[in-house]
Amino acid sequence: MNPQTIEAMRKLPILANFTGTLVHDHETALYHFGRTHAECNIHIIRYLCKNTEDMKNKWSEEMKELLCEMNQSRRVLISQGVHAFPIDKVSAYEKKYWELIAAGRIENRVLHSKYAKADEIRLLNRMEKYSQNHLLFLRDFFIPFDNNMSERDLRKAKNR
Repeated sequence: MNPQTIEAMRKLPILANFTGTLVHDHETALYHFGRTHAECNIHIIRYLCKNTEDMKNKWSEEMKELLCEMNQSRRVLISQGVHAFPIDKVSAYEKKYWELIAAGRIENRVLHSKYAKADEIRLLNRMEKYSQNHLLFLRDFFIPFDNNMSERDLRKAKNR
């Protein structure tokens, strides 16, 4: 990470004074700002799809399905006026998440391509280290599953 990038970001009043939750695509410089962080799960799903295509490992397909199921269940609850999962549901989802990480590590041991193996390990490490950021949307329905809306909003500014 470039320290100059962080110093340049500190000069932006909106970032320097921001005390809420930042939702981003694992831009590690942003971890110096805000109070909490959520990572865009659509980006993780893309990595999981690529992993499934490249490695043919089962864990990444199941993880993608789990993330999609969590998001869909959340949408249903929100449409019904409910603003939180029951604690036991959150625990069950988190348990399954960790079981799939463990399964991924086991499947990774038998890969023959050292490059594919390294890519998958990076993905597993990221999902493990930043699990709270990926799953924050489960505990707080005000946190979006992804940052697609903000990216769409910024796209117009980028094009001009």
